[in-house]
Amino acid sequence: SSMSPAVAIHLYVEDVDSIFNQAVKAGAKAVMPVEDMFWGDRYGQLDDPFGHRWSIATHKEDHA
Repeated sequence: SSMSPAVAIHLYVEDVDSIFNQAVKAGAKAVMPVEDMFWGDRYGQLDDPFGHRWSIATHKEDHA
């Protein structure tokens, strides 16, 4: 769908790569693949089959 999601959910998880891959196998669409971000998280975004946007992350390191 070309519409923006009505709901966005952000979760911190132990293993973002595993959760991301499980979600894709269950029918979620990868919007932003998981990658290391400058703020210290490993982060990605998915859209679920119901139109909700999920951002999931694992915190890797603190930045001063």
